[in-house]
Amino acid sequence: MFFDLQQLRSLSESLDLDAIVATSEENFHLLTGFQSNVMGLRGGGGRATCFVVIPTDESIEPALVASDGDECPQLRGSWIKDQRIFASGMYIENGSERERLYADPLKALTDVLSERRLDNGRLGVEMGSLSVTSYGDLKKFFPEAELVDCTEILKRIRSIKTKEAIDLVIEATRITDRATEAFLESVKAGIGDRELKEIFVQTVSKEGGDIYHPAHLVVHTRYGPVLHRVSQLINFRLREGDIVRIDAGAAYEGWTSDICRVAAVGRMPERCRKIYEVLCAAQEKVIDNIKPGAETSELFRIGESLVKEKYPAYVRYMLGHSIGLEIHEEPLIAPSPRHQLKPGMVLAIELPFYSQAFGGLNIEDVVLVTEDGHRVLSACPRNV
Repeated sequence: MFFDLQQLRSLSESLDLDAIVATSEENFHLLTGFQSNVMGLRGGGGRATCFVVIPTDESIEPALVASDGDECPQLRGSWIKDQRIFASGMYIENGSERERLYADPLKALTDVLSERRLDNGRLGVEMGSLSVTSYGDLKKFFPEAELVDCTEILKRIRSIKTKEAIDLVIEATRITDRATEAFLESVKAGIGDRELKEIFVQTVSKEGGDIYHPAHLVVHTRYGPVLHRVSQLINFRLREGDIVRIDAGAAYEGWTSDICRVAAVGRMPERCRKIYEVLCAAQEKVIDNIKPGAETSELFRIGESLVKEKYPAYVRYMLGHSIGLEIHEEPLIAPSPRHQLKPGMVLAIELPFYSQAFGGLNIEDVVLVTEDGHRVLSACPRNV
């Protein structure tokens, strides 16, 4: 299981909720253990059409509502056994063997809630993932229910990973490490930016992973300081003196990683080398202070102050973030809000330094908070 069910129910009870109704793709995955194929579809009504209902009362059985497009042994193997399947409009010959196939996901949800006498209860829903239309539909179908935002509860649950989730993040990090190494080993004068991108993508695929997001791949000095969007690659050839930054994350079974490294074609310019050394030293100091009980705001202060000693104008809104089912999750390593680190949190610690003059530098590593300190999960060489 990817979450602590007892803690979820405890948090739900603290808000006097009768049930949690999860609606986002990521939290459907978290709560069911199944990565939906349908919820990620764009423009086809796939968003927020599947539901997970976790009653606060442990004597009441949980349930899920899923599309027939997700009907497979993996879904049936979920710990949630009450599964209501609705027809998505796909043609599936010899499709669902369920006794009943719902015409609409909200009708399936209506049965789930009414059978449990929750349809007029206080329900926690993810306001942040619901469109205005979807929220209106819920109000229409459940006029007697009180809908309360439970987004923060699910963020807290996701911030601490179970062993099963940590193992998948470790594998995603191993794959990202290997692809980043292959990328860096290929940086040389004459190679094209699109070739480098393909080396990363192919290595991720060969190692058994997926690209989490197409925006986090190649940044070059001539792109500008921040740009990540690979669709804007312009197919130029690297030249002596160029700096390339690879900020990328592979995914493994839906769980992500996030690593950044820098490479130079030939010798790195002296000013860039000095900045990079400061960033690496500051990042190491932040990582050294990661342990249970450490405050995210203090980690931010440590990293920013060390860079400011050499570069007083340096200002950042964060110096890292949690990772998991998304590449940016909470807690953030930021001045606020303040969070205390707990075992099971997985953080990506980074210190970006962007410049219109030379592009950008960054160093980013994945760190697991352990019972007695921390463990750095990423192992890609950081020397330039």
